[in-house]
Order: sequence, then structure tokens, then C-alpha cells
Amino acid sequence: MNILKEAGYLYLYSKKLLQINRKIKSLSKKKHKHGEKHSKASSPTKKHKHLQKHDSAAKKIKKLLKDHESIILRIKHHKVNFSHALEKSK
Repeated sequence: MNILKEAGYLYLYSKKLLQINRKIKSLSKKKHKHGEKHSKASSPTKKHKHLQKHDSAAKKIKKLLKDHESIILRIKHHKVNFSHALEKSK
């Protein structure tokens, strides 16, 4: 493939990876916050509410980690293609 196309793919996938990393970071903060609130809550309804929010954040993080892994694989693939295209252009 053309070296410019491969460079474009690498750029786009790196941007997607940065977005996912930001989402994971914010969700992990929310997960930690609701975990602390769960342990400090006195009433069972508040405990249950914070536990649910903690669990939902954990599920979202797991989904984002799967997306993260797939994007990493795509970046590796296009990195190899980019290096081959670079060698061809010499």
C-alpha cells in the first residue's frame, strides 16, 4: 500500500487510542470514587447505588480495554505495512 495511506491509518488509530485512554482514565476515577463512597455509605440504599455505579464503570472499562487491544493490533499491523512501504520507496 501507499506509504501516505499507511501513515494516515497510523495517525487515525493513534487518535482513537488516545480517546480510549482518556475514557478509561476518567472511568477509573469514577470507579474509585464510587468504591470509596460505597464503603463510607451508612444506608443500604446508598451502598447499593454506589455499588451499582462502581460495577457499571468496571463493565465499561472492560469493554474499552477490549477496544484498546483491537486498536493496538491494528496499529501493529499498519506499522509493519508502513515499514515495508518505506523500504520499497528507497
